[in-house]
Amino acid sequence: MGTGQPVRARHLQRSSSVVSSDTMFNGITHAKPYDLRQAFLFGVFLPVAVLSAGVVLVMVGWAERTLESRLQGEIELISRAVAPDISVNLAHGDDQEIRRSLDSLFSIRRVYGAAVYDERGDLVVAAGTADPDVRSSAAASGVVRTGEDDGRYRKVDGRNVYAYFSPLLDHGGRIHGLLQITRDRREIESALGEVRTLAWSVWVFAVVLSVVITLLLYRRLVGRHVQTLLQRMGALARGDRDVSFNAASPREFSEIARGFNGMVQAIRTAESELRERQQRERQLERKLQEAERTAVVGRVAQGLAHELASPLSVIAGRVRRMERWDSTGRFGPLLKDVQRQVVRMTGIVRQVLNYGVPQSRSPTEVSLSKLLERASRVDWGERVEVRLNPAMTDVTIRGDTVRLELAVSNLLSNAVRHARTRVDVGVHRDGDGWIVLYVEDDGPGVAPEDVMHVFQPFFTRQPSGSGTGLGLAIVANAMREHQGEARYESPAAGGARFVLRFPESPAGAGDE
Repeated sequence: MGTGQPVRARHLQRSSSVVSSDTMFNGITHAKPYDLRQAFLFGVFLPVAVLSAGVVLVMVGWAERTLESRLQGEIELISRAVAPDISVNLAHGDDQEIRRSLDSLFSIRRVYGAAVYDERGDLVVAAGTADPDVRSSAAASGVVRTGEDDGRYRKVDGRNVYAYFSPLLDHGGRIHGLLQITRDRREIESALGEVRTLAWSVWVFAVVLSVVITLLLYRRLVGRHVQTLLQRMGALARGDRDVSFNAASPREFSEIARGFNGMVQAIRTAESELRERQQRERQLERKLQEAERTAVVGRVAQGLAHELASPLSVIAGRVRRMERWDSTGRFGPLLKDVQRQVVRMTGIVRQVLNYGVPQSRSPTEVSLSKLLERASRVDWGERVEVRLNPAMTDVTIRGDTVRLELAVSNLLSNAVRHARTRVDVGVHRDGDGWIVLYVEDDGPGVAPEDVMHVFQPFFTRQPSGSGTGLGLAIVANAMREHQGEARYESPAAGGARFVLRFPESPAGAGDE
């Protein structure tokens, strides 16, 4: 036991390393503040979306300016087209022709109003909305001063309009009037709003479509692999060592898969080695405990045999002498009770000796089938029928005949004691290299909580004074001496089934 502690310490260190790996997995699973999808969306896609929004903003501004210039240019073209005719009519003072010209302009959907002013700025003829006086207009003053067309936004009749002024020239080339053509600013702003709405709608649609495509690609290329990996790591943390992670592509996940599978294999190998070492330790400790217990029981048995043999012999002799003296027979029943208790005490001493001090004999050829036949011919009483399996295999092993007969006898005695009507016995090979001897009864069976204790010494559920609890313990000892094992099974039909399993070529007790 001096070297057991360092070995156990190393095993505990290995166990703690496995536990720490499980804790590491849990940390990976729960400690992250965000996932890869969020990192990709906010770290890559969001900057791209902001940059594209800036590009759209610039493009919308350029489109608005272009559209506004085009809408204003339509008014300029109309004004330049009609200005010469109106100039001639104004010079002749033909107001009717001027009105017809303005009415024709006002019928154009894009024109909100048209007016002609004299050189003083007084209104001559108007169609639609027009300024009654343009002397306050900076654009009109500029046109009169420079002789160049000009247009600006201004309020006319309470509405914001785009007003375009063209000079009207007489035959001498002098300015003798102004032509004003207006267009409702709301119409221009409406057209600009449609452009903005269309541009931003296309941007939003493109962003949403990009997000959907990105998420779908993420799920296909990254998300499903990450989810699978997390599930495998969770299963590994819960103790499942048969998990594996397979990902052929992308290349990064293929490398992660190889690393993960290698880690699982390393953990599996380490735990297998740990279990084997722990199992060997437990076997050594169990054998040591059994050896110590056997030695203790042997010493106790030897002491009991030495201390009780002589007193029991004296008691038995005195009882026989008292029976001869009791000519009247008054004490006969009492003396019979004393004799039965002496015999029982002698049997207990013998059982303790059989358990604690097995005799070392040279192994011989033992036919298990014949051994069962001899045991079944014992008078077990008329209450229970002991039945041999007629098709049982005739097998022979090397072992201690006396110990094996004692083990089989104890099994049969236990089965007969608990059976209702029958006990079935037999021998066969199970195909796995083991020879199986079984004893089955139709009794109540063993309670589930007692199954693990049935082969322990001094364990019994019989009333006090009815048994020592050593019968099945002797069976287990005998099987260990023959490198076999004793088992308890619960048949589906009820009852109890005890099985002795021998290897095909067991070493006998004397070979040890």
